[in-house]
Amino acid sequence: MNIGMAGEVRCVRKNAKGEVVEDTGYQKNLILDAGLDFLGDSSNGNMLDYCIIGSGNSTPNVTQVKLDSVINRQSSLIQVSAKGSYDAAVDGNFYKINKVVKFSFINNGNINISELGLAYQYSSSTEYKLVTRALVRDSSGNPTTISVLADETLEVYYKLWCVFNVTDITGTVELTEFGGNTVQYNYVGRPAFVGSTNAAFNTNHLGDSLYDSIYYTVEPSEIRTGELGDIRNKPTGGLVLSKPATGSFYVMRLGSYTQGSFKRSMFWDLGLSEANSTNIRSILLVTNKGVWQFRYGSVLDDSPIAKNSNQKMSFEFEFSWGRYEGVL
Repeated sequence: MNIGMAGEVRCVRKNAKGEVVEDTGYQKNLILDAGLDFLGDSSNGNMLDYCIIGSGNSTPNVTQVKLDSVINRQSSLIQVSAKGSYDAAVDGNFYKINKVVKFSFINNGNINISELGLAYQYSSSTEYKLVTRALVRDSSGNPTTISVLADETLEVYYKLWCVFNVTDITGTVELTEFGGNTVQYNYVGRPAFVGSTNAAFNTNHLGDSLYDSIYYTVEPSEIRTGELGDIRNKPTGGLVLSKPATGSFYVMRLGSYTQGSFKRSMFWDLGLSEANSTNIRSILLVTNKGVWQFRYGSVLDDSPIAKNSNQKMSFEFEFSWGRYEGVL
């Protein structure tokens, strides 16, 4: 399950009367390797927790972990908008969602701003966890410096995107039984509840948690007897098992994370008393990295997975993520 990440940033300078005197428009913002690593590890925080402004002008690159020279930071943000809609005729194979937040820098004295970024932790101008970086650019896309007077306000708008491919994921997995016998199953996977704004399980297509570490997955998921729904819905059929949210951290077991890999596995472990059915056909998996659905059928005759009270079982799902370079 792959997720594309992208960012845009806009700077607006206002005079003491609140009138706009400079507006850069939205410019591309680089997601750093440190930001991609943050999504996979078990750190506390959110990519949108802090906005940092600075006076440096080095060319942004993915390995950077700091601004050149920090001037100030702001942690108080206002959510401006969120896009969760999907139009098949326009969006095609990609479900693109975003969240826009605004940080306001006031009473800074006379300052010159030429770089900025987001961070999920900030202790001091030398101790912080940067996840994005960009140079300030004018409306034509050229690097520039914004001079903000003591009685003026600098508003920084950050737009973070998550992009999901809605084309079916297909493949084959091996189920290893006690004694070493293996059975091959074909699987089909796709996003669920795409574009939904009122479904009970849609929160992590639209909510803040997309920009948290994968560590925080506290949503209910289901195992069902029926077939997959289309991308706007969820699997059909009878409910075999529901995994409720616990209210604290994750309800699925996570594999370890390797820095720089930008992928991590999640496991749904079934005990002796869970999901004992001859018809485990589909799964709804609700995570803070999207809502997904999967169908399983044996390679031999397309029969669903069978499990009884003498068996334990574990499903493994691998998430990966990276920078989305396509059209937003």
